[in-house]
Amino acid sequence: MAAWVANILLCIALLVFFPALVVKPSYGLENVVIVAAACGLIMAIRALRTPPAVLLQAAGHFKELAAIGSSSAVISLAATLALLLAFGPIESLGGIVLGELVIVARCYRDSRRYKLSQRETLA
Repeated sequence: MAAWVANILLCIALLVFFPALVVKPSYGLENVVIVAAACGLIMAIRALRTPPAVLLQAAGHFKELAAIGSSSAVISLAATLALLLAFGPIESLGGIVLGELVIVARCYRDSRRYKLSQRETLA
């Protein structure tokens, strides 16, 4: 998370103090800020999913992880396409956010189940 915070701060500094370095004149700065914020959100969600996903991988739950990835991919693709067709390219990033939230929720759920099963095994 520290690397994520540093990256966000660098992005903010570039957009505030040196926007011409990263933004074409034909792009609206407001749109670039929205896309950068959406990408930052996506990366934060991915950072949150890493600990439970690593636990599941270490526990050998590869099929569960594959199922999580497959279902979230379908949701992400469908939502991204729907948002793209209905609202446009910037809003379509919401489909990626939705897919990532599905992964996080399922990874935390499955890792909680695994932890509970381990407690019962030890008891």
